[in-house]
Amino acid sequence: MKTANQILIAIVLLSFSITSCNGQVREPIKHLITKDGHIITLNVNTQEINNKNIEETCNFGQHDSIKNEDFTIIAKVGDNIIWEGNSLSSNEDIVNIKKIKIKRGTIIFDKDSLEDNRRVSGKVRYDTKDRPIYEYKLFFTVTHEGKEKQYHIDPKIQVNE
Repeated sequence: MKTANQILIAIVLLSFSITSCNGQVREPIKHLITKDGHIITLNVNTQEINNKNIEETCNFGQHDSIKNEDFTIIAKVGDNIIWEGNSLSSNEDIVNIKKIKIKRGTIIFDKDSLEDNRRVSGKVRYDTKDRPIYEYKLFFTVTHEGKEKQYHIDPKIQVNE
């Protein structure tokens, strides 16, 4: 009987932890490698985000022990990298990736910044072998209840030959 109660409690706690406030289950999307390239998805709790809690309300699908600024992907010269946004809170909310801009390290794209209105992509041109890895600012907007606000996160890319 004790085991059955423990299982029931675990199921209840799990259901609370993955259900958002409006009752929709929204799972984080992880980094994918497809025929089109690396797809990096920024997952955002669009109901809770503000300038003071970006680390707690955003992730790239990485393990909880890895901070967003330490999130690093490994790519090769010639790889295409695509950044897109995902709302964890509601299908009505929108997360748009606006710009990728070098912060420090080795330039790996043809330009210092890549821009678009919804999702950003770039082809890796240069490696970081024996040089500092590419650290960048990812600028994104969140539209929640008709109001758009801009934020940024600073992850990394390591490029092997």
